[in-house]
Formats: sequence, structure tokens, C-alpha cells
Amino acid sequence: MILKRILFLLLGVFLIGCSNGRKVEGVDVATVYTDTTYQELLAASARRDVQLIETLLLEQKLDPNKVGKNGITPLIWAIKAENYNSIETLLKLGANPNQKRAGYSGAAVTFLSRVNQPKLLELVLKNGGNPNSVDGAKSALTLAFFLRYKKNAELLLKYGAVFSYVTEGGNKRNVVFDCYAVGNFECILYLLELGAEHTVETSVFSGNILSLLLKTEGRLIKESKQYHTIQEIKQLIENRQRKSKNTYH
Repeated sequence: MILKRILFLLLGVFLIGCSNGRKVEGVDVATVYTDTTYQELLAASARRDVQLIETLLLEQKLDPNKVGKNGITPLIWAIKAENYNSIETLLKLGANPNQKRAGYSGAAVTFLSRVNQPKLLELVLKNGGNPNSVDGAKSALTLAFFLRYKKNAELLLKYGAVFSYVTEGGNKRNVVFDCYAVGNFECILYLLELGAEHTVETSVFSGNILSLLLKTEGRLIKESKQYHTIQEIKQLIENRQRKSKNTYH
């Protein structure tokens, strides 16, 4: 009985911490900032206290881009809390959507490309977030496709994402090739249908993506979905090449 009471007490403390915004994903604001006014800003951002956010930024002149422990900023905190109104307010009052987390790769767009929150992703994109953000060796678009968040991918493309990119290490990459590398042939078909080039150039491969797919084709069962997807890709590319040849002549 005593153990149950202790557990209920601990649960209550945990829920109070979450409800007042002091904890997000198990992290307390005090571990992010030592300054209590910035702790207040984080807590307000998590619990959707727009009025307090405005007071702290406009009247007390807090920096909306101040970096705390583990590269966390007020914007990243609000994103982790999945709080639309707070994110919108922070962006309106100067939070930089493209600020990279100190010691970490990526920014708000790549962070949101990994999660199934398209509404938040679009909010950041329409407020200046870079659709071509890169996190280490992957672009935001690649991350969206890898995790099969099609809506995220569509939003990134809508706001100007491109298929070719350069990693933070300086290597050439291409989303079409990235999809091939993980065996996501449906993604390749989708990209080609959107207008992506079937000839790609990366640091490890340059040429027609179909040449790689044809090598894979022989190892697949003809009844498999991947095999049929390759046939669709083959037909699409052949139609393209035929049309291009007719136009040239």
C-alpha cells in the first residue's frame, strides 16, 4: 500500500512537471538553461502560453535563439512539445528556423522531416525554413522518404526542395539514389513521376539509375512488388527517352 502511494505521488509530480511545460521528453528546463528567465521561456513555449512568450521576448528582451545544453533553443523545445501556437509565436518574434543545434547536425526542418507532424513542418517552411536543409549525410527530403512520411516529402517539394544535394562532409548525393540504396523503389518511381532526372550524379555513382535497378531485377521474384515497380520505372524511363529522341529529330 505504501509503495502504491509513493508511485502515485511520483506520477503526480511527473504530470505536474509536464503540464507546466518544465519537462519535455523527460528533460527538465533547468538542465537546458541555468538562467531562470530562459527556463520560464521554455516552459511557456511547451504549455502554449503565448502571452508570456511575447512578454519575455518583447519586454524582457530575451534572445529567441539562445542555445542551451544539447543545442536546444526555445524553438526546438516548442517543436519537441509539438506546440503549434508557440512555434508560430517564436518564429514571428525572431526565432531562426535554420539555426543549427550547436554540436548537432540539422535544424528545425530536418528535425520535423523525421516526425509525422506535417502541419508543424509546413509552419516552419512557410516562415523561412530551408526545404533543402541537410542533417549530416542526409537531406530533409531524403529523411522524409526514408521514414515514408509522404506528406512531409510533398511539403518539402512544394516549398522548393531539390533532388541533388551536398552533405555536410562535402559528398554529392541525390534523393533518387538514396532511395535506391535502401531498396525503396516506390520512392524512385514517385520521384521520377514528379520530374526527377533518371540520370544521377553522386560521389559513388554517376549514370542512369535504371542500370542499377536492372542489376537488382535479376535477383527478385517476378511476383514481388519490387519487381513490378522496376517494370514501371523501366517503362517510364523508356517513354521519356523515346519522347526526347522524337523531340530531338
